[in-house]
Amino acid sequence: MLPGLNHNFKYKDLVFHIQTEDTGKISYTVVTHLYLKGTIIATKKTYYGDAKGSPDLKDIVKDLIDSQHKKMLLELKNGLFDDKIREICNGQI
Repeated sequence: MLPGLNHNFKYKDLVFHIQTEDTGKISYTVVTHLYLKGTIIATKKTYYGDAKGSPDLKDIVKDLIDSQHKKMLLELKNGLFDDKIREICNGQI
């Protein structure tokens, strides 16, 4: 299991938290959550069990953690979650 990533990011005057973690041998999955005010507004999961025998597994998982974390951030910045954000904020964005 590799260490994950955690970042706070300001978008539309709101602070979001993006958390990405590796489940390791439990389920061979990298999970990313996007939070606003303690509520998960988006989740991405990527299974990597097919690579579990690879000698490059640590590099594969690290690259997956990095790319999935960045993708969630870009999707936030590109407005993909704006409808869900409006819903959580009662239309106040």
